Amino acid sequence: MTPETVRYLTDQHDALWESRKADMRRWRASYLIDFWKKLPQRSNKIQIQTSDGYAHIESYQASLFSRNPAVVLKPGLQGLGDSHKAQAVCNMFLRKAREPIEGTSRLALIYPMAFLKLIPQDVPEVFSRVLPVSLPPWEVILDREAPTWSAQTYVGHVYHVSIEDARALWGRKVFNPMPKKDYLDELETDGDERLEGTKSLSAPADEAAFQYIRVTEMYDMKTGSLYLWSPGYSSGQDFIYKESIPFRSYDDSPVVPIAPFYYNRVPDRPLDGYSAMKRVYDQLYEKNVTRSFQANAVRKAARQWFARAGSLTDSAKALLAKGEDGAVIDVEIGLDESLSSIMAAVPHSPSRPEVEAYIGQVQRELDRGSVLAPFTRGEATKTTATEAAALAAYTSSEVGRLARERDAAISLLCMSFLCVLKTYIGEEESSALVMLEGTPTSVTASDLAGDFEIYPSDSSATPVADSVATQRLIDVAPLLVKLGSDPNVIRKEIVRKLHLSEELAAPASPGGPESAPRVPAPPEAPPTPDSVTANPTPSGVMSMIKGAG
Repeated sequence: MTPETVRYLTDQHDALWESRKADMRRWRASYLIDFWKKLPQRSNKIQIQTSDGYAHIESYQASLFSRNPAVVLKPGLQGLGDSHKAQAVCNMFLRKAREPIEGTSRLALIYPMAFLKLIPQDVPEVFSRVLPVSLPPWEVILDREAPTWSAQTYVGHVYHVSIEDARALWGRKVFNPMPKKDYLDELETDGDERLEGTKSLSAPADEAAFQYIRVTEMYDMKTGSLYLWSPGYSSGQDFIYKESIPFRSYDDSPVVPIAPFYYNRVPDRPLDGYSAMKRVYDQLYEKNVTRSFQANAVRKAARQWFARAGSLTDSAKALLAKGEDGAVIDVEIGLDESLSSIMAAVPHSPSRPEVEAYIGQVQRELDRGSVLAPFTRGEATKTTATEAAALAAYTSSEVGRLARERDAAISLLCMSFLCVLKTYIGEEESSALVMLEGTPTSVTASDLAGDFEIYPSDSSATPVADSVATQRLIDVAPLLVKLGSDPNVIRKEIVRKLHLSEELAAPASPGGPESAPRVPAPPEAPPTPDSVTANPTPSGVMSMIKGAG
């Protein structure tokens, strides 16, 4: 791969996302309830913004992330590495990465897709040297002709680096700084006119910390090489830095420290995503427009009056306009006149029923654009119990599909993390310690280099599916006990599903200090002749014989 190749791929990537910038801004504004931000403002019009865009995205988030992510690792076909140690390391990483994972999921719902990148950081603790960071789609260069993520021939990341950091990383080379432009928040200008209420702010010209170069970090999967290129270095005719990709899998194949997050894909282009916000944006637009029309119509429904000229004094007009309760207004009328002949209310046309019908239709289409049933969002409906069960099963299956995509992203992230961490542990030629079942255990690079099979805990679980599964477990628990299942195991599973205290899962210890003292049974009364005659037993007959003797 040459510098010209990287320049071409970067320019092609920039042109693609420049053409999509307007859509990205609209979807972001809908989520942030800034719907009218990029549209022309009218001083005499009220513009209403609804929160449906935010609710649409966060309803998915609440259904997909009800607990902290965790994984289970099992040995692969070749049995390489130590799955128990690798599982402990991955779960420790995922506990710290919960916020970036949820943030990336939110980006993948608002935009077509999103990515997680593992960034190295210089800290003493080896397990904290990998920092997960969310990446929006316009920062990642993809091989869009590839059928799958692993089949790509190249992957790139475009970002800005300050001149100060660039010299610290790559030596005191000559860089030509350029202004740092944010993809979405860049000011839109018309010629030399800036948006009202804004002004141009320039950073100090001699401050290297505020001067930037734009860097393309390109991973060539064919040759296993890493290239760093920038148009601000050597006019783009040479690489800033190049070496072989340092992160390797167990079979020595190159690994990119970037994990994709897709929820929907374009069928004929698997590496092109599809935004969940795009599916309902037209309905959001119509609802905001209609609500704004209603708000302006309501404010025009003021009480106004027609009055014959000279029939009301200035003080009477002021008192009428003031609208005080119990006020008395003097009016002079002739004997042959009525009050209605000199004053009349200004008529107002009521809101047309088509407006209410239209906004109801828009709301129904907006609900159909979401896979979540209304009762799962806390909305009261007239749904019967049978219909609710069917809708819950449908919602569970649809959100379950998204959960499988979430699990696939987490699995790939963990595999990349193990490869990156293995590199850092191998550089020190030593081992690190982790707590495994309460015992300090050393972890070496060879322990993490394995063909593991990674399964997220509670795979594809969602709150609706968990609720249905928990209720079914409680219903069949008595049957399982009758069929011979261990009651202790069933009790532990019910306690785990209901998120109760683990102390409730422990069986009561008989004779323990907390057990109640047993009350001795009262002594049996000696048998009587009548009881022996009615129910003869050998012991009873012998007692009668001994008594007779």
